[in-house]
Amino acid sequence: MNARSKARWPASIKPLQSRVRFATTGTMVDTIASPCRNICRLSADGMLCEGCGRTLEEIGRWTTASDAEKRRIVAAARERLMGLAPPHADGK
Repeated sequence: MNARSKARWPASIKPLQSRVRFATTGTMVDTIASPCRNICRLSADGMLCEGCGRTLEEIGRWTTASDAEKRRIVAAARERLMGLAPPHADGK
């Protein structure tokens, strides 16, 4: 498996938790990290990002979603990506 395909599948998805510092107060808080990996490519039907596994609707509502909803989105996206992954490293 080459480096490009290795970075593409679920094992490389960022952790759910990340730390964010508020610019105004300097306070650190935990938040749910976006699953976006900057591999933005739509599926053939135009409904799914093949980079992160989210639907267009999930991508659109990410910034307003609750942490619980973000966890559900990330879990569903991982499941979708696992369905897209080739069964073997050589793609056979």
